[in-house]
Amino acid sequence: MTGIVLLLVPSAVGAYFVYGGVVTGIFLKKDYMPYAAVYRPADQIMKNLPFGIATTFSRDCRAPNRLRRSSSRMLAPARAAISGP
Repeated sequence: MTGIVLLLVPSAVGAYFVYGGVVTGIFLKKDYMPYAAVYRPADQIMKNLPFGIATTFSRDCRAPNRLRRSSSRMLAPARAAISGP
């Protein structure tokens, strides 16, 4: 099972980035063109791409614990109201 996961996870991550690049880079390019002044030029984006990918992975690794803690704090008043005094 672990061998399959070690094979499938990098494949899925690669497919995610390829799909995102194809969809936003080819199919949605015409939608971004009217707002070219808002977005960075492609050469600046490519210069920062490795950093962006690294931060994507670092956030994904930490997000579930942070979300679980914050959601339990946010739901505490609602749980108290439902359960009553």
